[in-house]
Amino acid sequence: RPLITERLGFEAAAELPEEVRRDVSTRDRLSLQPLVQDLYELDRVEVRKSLISPVMDGLFARARISSGELCSWYNGLRRTHEEVN
Repeated sequence: RPLITERLGFEAAAELPEEVRRDVSTRDRLSLQPLVQDLYELDRVEVRKSLISPVMDGLFARARISSGELCSWYNGLRRTHEEVN
């Protein structure tokens, strides 16, 4: 299945790899396959320029999301509370 690649600001993988597996971030690495879009998020959300701040990005729904429905996973670099406070 081809992936949606418009408006990303970088060249994403054009096709899904033959094997897709869970790819949890660590404190030093976001992903082993950073150019492969998340399959769960593919039809639900997209990143675009923020409507609040022109220098930031925002997460926008691609489809109607019901209250309480999971729409995206956070996969940022892992830090402890002490490190970020």
